[in-house]
Amino acid sequence: SSKTKGENKKQKSRTHASDGTTNTNNKKRAIPLSIWESRKGSNFKLQYALDGNKLRLLSPEEARDLSSNKNGAFSFDPLHLGRKKRAFLRQIDNIRDSFFPQKTSVTSDYWDYAKYRFTQRIASSCMTVLATQQMLAAIGLGASRSIPAAAALNWVLKDGLGRLGKLSVATNFGRSFDSDVKRLRFSSSLVYTGAVFIETITPFFPKHFLAIATVANVGKSIGITTGNVVRPPIQKTFALEENLGEIAAKTSAQQVLADNIGLALGVSVMKFQTKFVSLALQRAVPLALFPILASIDLVSIHKQLKSVQLRTVNKE
Repeated sequence: SSKTKGENKKQKSRTHASDGTTNTNNKKRAIPLSIWESRKGSNFKLQYALDGNKLRLLSPEEARDLSSNKNGAFSFDPLHLGRKKRAFLRQIDNIRDSFFPQKTSVTSDYWDYAKYRFTQRIASSCMTVLATQQMLAAIGLGASRSIPAAAALNWVLKDGLGRLGKLSVATNFGRSFDSDVKRLRFSSSLVYTGAVFIETITPFFPKHFLAIATVANVGKSIGITTGNVVRPPIQKTFALEENLGEIAAKTSAQQVLADNIGLALGVSVMKFQTKFVSLALQRAVPLALFPILASIDLVSIHKQLKSVQLRTVNKE
């Protein structure tokens, strides 16, 4: 009797298993179509499927199962949503495509690099805005003649003399850029940050504006030139589909957005100090904020360079 009971249990389990396979086969026979039915009062849309020779509506559970990928994860189809929500999702996709390359066209280390570079550009832009404000204040404080004439002369002289730094970098360090891109990129950031600090202290020495501003501009020219030169070798390591131009274009778009955010933050700080800070202490506000912004800038650069996996022989 015990044997017969065991055999009956085995037969029942086999019949249940066979029923399960037939049910899954029936589900697999259903071929989802791009035909949808919307009903009043609901944003959810039902999908039609071809089941053998019949056309029928899929239940939400069947649609979910048929939309699953090979790993079992559900692949969300925006056609389930209403027209407004689908339009919103399309806008999100367009914004993403405007600022980022396709995931399959870049290496995995690109995303950490882009994240830290975006943060660094915001801090750098805000820092530069405050430093420029300090320099403009120094021109007015140290002008012995009319302010417009002094401002124009000093600004032109500092820019002209500062380009000498750019020339020296381009002519003397060209062969070192490709072999040591990370170290040169971080060194250029240190030089640029030091130059911005020199610009920040110009209001405290207004009579020596031209000398201080020229030294600062030489440092900024060296930093900017070195950073621009070593960027293409770094971007080249991210390309998987010979899409260096796409990566460079998306990086530029990200930079414009980050720079504008930093610009807005800098202008906000300037308005705040104009309204709520006394005139005697206004020159000290950018100087007090400089260590914070410089730390964010340098730490972000360090992390973005650390995330890059160079795929060529270099001094590392």
